[in-house]
Amino acid sequence: MPAVSLSTGGTEVFTNLEETHLAASVLEIALATSAAPFYFPIATIGAGQYADGGLAANTPDLIALQRARQIFGVSPAQISCLSVGTTSRLVGRAPFSNNDRGIMTWASNLYLIDLIMSCQQELVDAAMKTELGERYLRVNPPVSHDQSKILGLDNASREATVLLKELARHSAADTLKTQFMALALAHSGQVCSA
Repeated sequence: MPAVSLSTGGTEVFTNLEETHLAASVLEIALATSAAPFYFPIATIGAGQYADGGLAANTPDLIALQRARQIFGVSPAQISCLSVGTTSRLVGRAPFSNNDRGIMTWASNLYLIDLIMSCQQELVDAAMKTELGERYLRVNPPVSHDQSKILGLDNASREATVLLKELARHSAADTLKTQFMALALAHSGQVCSA
């Protein structure tokens, strides 16, 4: 699980394979990897302070691929990856009336953060498809502008829960119909998660 170390300014990937991470609880790591700025408090593990891993690896699939290659000593041809996202929405917008955009325009409605996350997700998706081809499947249902308002990062309302369950139900049904899942369900080899 990636988290951003506020002490070093770098990304730390928490795993049960690193002796230095064994003292951290699953709860501490979950709080660190999801400590989204503006929404949740900074997380502390030992003497370190951490923020949301999504700042560096919103879609951590490349980290998982690299770790699988490193730990298990396998080539990309031996790896399949099912990546489950948390919904996505297009963050494109109509052209600005002028090109002089100040901090207030970029910061309005957290547009800059949404844009960074969206671009990062697309870049990782393209890289994983290049590396793994049809052995990579990203499940990340798109949501409308209205739905994204309901699914705010800090919204745990009944309405948001019902919508998430419905999106998950449709995504699961669609995913189970794919060739990727047919092969995955028939596979009897080694399975790992990162």
